[in-house]
Formats: sequence, C-alpha cells, structure tokens
Amino acid sequence: MIVEINRTNVQSSIVDGSAGRYVVVYSFDPEDEKTAALTSSLSVQIGDSESITLAKVNLRETPELSRMLPISALPSLIVIKDGKMVDSLEGNEVYTGVDAFIKKFQPKEDELLYRDAADSLKNEKLDAAMEKIQAAIAINDIALYRLTKAEILIKQNKLEDAESIIGNLSMQEQLDNDDYYKTLLSTLSLAKQAVADSPIEDLKKQAEADPDNLELKVELAVQYNRLNQKTEALDQLYTVLKKDLNYGEAKKTYLDILETMGSSATVSGYRRKLYTLMY
Repeated sequence: MIVEINRTNVQSSIVDGSAGRYVVVYSFDPEDEKTAALTSSLSVQIGDSESITLAKVNLRETPELSRMLPISALPSLIVIKDGKMVDSLEGNEVYTGVDAFIKKFQPKEDELLYRDAADSLKNEKLDAAMEKIQAAIAINDIALYRLTKAEILIKQNKLEDAESIIGNLSMQEQLDNDDYYKTLLSTLSLAKQAVADSPIEDLKKQAEADPDNLELKVELAVQYNRLNQKTEALDQLYTVLKKDLNYGEAKKTYLDILETMGSSATVSGYRRKLYTLMY
C-alpha cells in the first residue's frame, strides 16, 4: 500500500497506520535527478504488499514535515511499527542498499504460506489449508504453525493426529501460544464428544457386516461429512459409485462435498477418480 503524506494525515498514516504493520516513511526531494528511479523501485517493492505501507513525504511540498521526522540527509527511509522507529537508512546509502533494506521487512515465504493456510482455514477449504501449512512447517517448524495444523486436523475430525501435535508441545511453546493452545484443547475435547455422540460407529459396523448395502455406505458418507471427515466420506461414496454410478444422490453428494473443499491436489485426485468412472 502507498500513501502520500500531507499535513493532515501524518498521525493517521504513520503512527496509527503502523499498528501491527511496517510503515516505511520515504522522505525525498523530487528535484533530485536520482529520486525518480528510487521512487519507482520502492513502489514496485512495496506497492502490493499486505504487510508494509510506503508513506511518501515530498519535502518540496511539505517542508515543515522535516522537523517532525529524524532526518539528517535525503533521501531517507524510516521504518515505523506500532508507533516506534525500528530502523532507518539515509543519504547515498539508500541508493545502494534499498533492496536489502526493504527485504528485511518483507514477509518470509513461510509467513506467506501461513497466511494462505489461515485464509483457507477460515473459508473451510481444509485440504488447501493443510497443503499450505505443511509447506510452511517444512520451511520453519514453529509451534504456531503446528497448532494451526492441529486446528485443521480437528476440523477434518482427525482427532488422534491433532491430539498428538498438541500433546507434544513443550511447556514454553504452550506458554508462548497460551490462548490458542487452550482454545484448541477445548475444541478438541468438544470434537471428541461429538464423535462419541454420533451414530458413525454403529453405521461402520453395519456397513462392514453388510458390504453390499449401498444405502448404508451413503448414510455413512453423510455422517463422515457432518464430522468434516470429507476424504472418508468421498471414499465411501466412491465405493458406491463404482458399483452403481447412478445410485440415488451418491454422485451429487460426492460433487457437493468436493465443492466445499476448495482447490488442492487431493480434490483434483478425487475429481479424476470420478471422471474415470464416468468416461
């Protein structure tokens, strides 16, 4: 994001706007011949960033702002976060060191993957969320990412796997993520109770005893889906469709479940399995 700083928006853009994100205050003289290329470079690097704001201060238009900022040479880059200065670069060093300087405040690859995972999780696209968080963990195996994986597993009703992750956190990791950790413990407990109260175990036994009963398999798939065990639901429906492609609502239910799962390699695989049966 890029904002032009003037007399009226200094507080809102630089101080208030730095809550939870970096604001790079770029002070410059537009008559400096080298400034145009620098301004273009900063705009490209920061313009679309979700975590950094480029606050441009044209000191020809607003010279009084120079008294409000700790500037000793132009151009100047001052990084603000949560209302406090965290770093700066001035003068000729800006031209030679701007790329490395800005890179320090850009989100890392694992952070971007985590954001994507959190967004997919929020939208109940659990397979996509799992792929992203697994990739983030492969880069940086931290407790926050493992807890996010546990949350996805709980939503997928893979409760033993989630419990293993939560139970293997160190005491320090628990304390560092106290609210999230306690929330997931409660969520896990409720999910385990929901499974205990569901008819799924009886249906599984009935389906095993009567493997040719397609209606039982469809009902079992419906129960799996209610518990967010979507791949298990699809597996049940696939066994039905292999025997009778047009059995009841099995194909529609299969496709409806896929629609709730977003885009992922897992979803593509299940689509291919169905298309193979159809064509």
